[in-house]
Amino acid sequence: MAEDIMSKIIQDAEASRAGETLLEYRYNASRQPSYSEVGDFAGLNLNEVIVLTGPKTCSASELIINGLKPYIQTVVSIGETTCGKPYGMEVEDYCGHSIAAITFETLTKLGQGGYSAGIAPTCEIVDPIDGEFGDVNETLYAAALTYIETGNCPASRRRSNVSPIQVPNRSIGNLVFD
Repeated sequence: MAEDIMSKIIQDAEASRAGETLLEYRYNASRQPSYSEVGDFAGLNLNEVIVLTGPKTCSASELIINGLKPYIQTVVSIGETTCGKPYGMEVEDYCGHSIAAITFETLTKLGQGGYSAGIAPTCEIVDPIDGEFGDVNETLYAAALTYIETGNCPASRRRSNVSPIQVPNRSIGNLVFD
């Protein structure tokens, strides 16, 4: 899915990128050293992409953010540092069970990756989750609109030093609320 979204975003008008390597999956030394995903590039023609991020922006979303960098002039992220999951897994069936082992790291076509500490935002804005998706007054959406209008990051708002009250009994049976 991430590859499909990326290929839609980075298509150029002449489709000169058809068949070009989109991203790489790097395995360990005892397996194939890398696998390249080739995009069909049949979509948009953008110079800039703005993404809204937070600490739960992970995996495929990070793959898109990082993977676009060799193709798009400007990839702007607005929000907080992502969770840092540049790894993928393959599910194997074994004795009636499914095992999902982490087996590869995702990289750009230029071999760029290494974001296990997360991808830092271009514009750091803490998202208090204060509105409905698409509401122009919602913090991250409003920050993106400001960036589009002015070309500048809105004033940074950092987390306060106040800690939230811990709620006991955050689980019911095997279900954990986080």
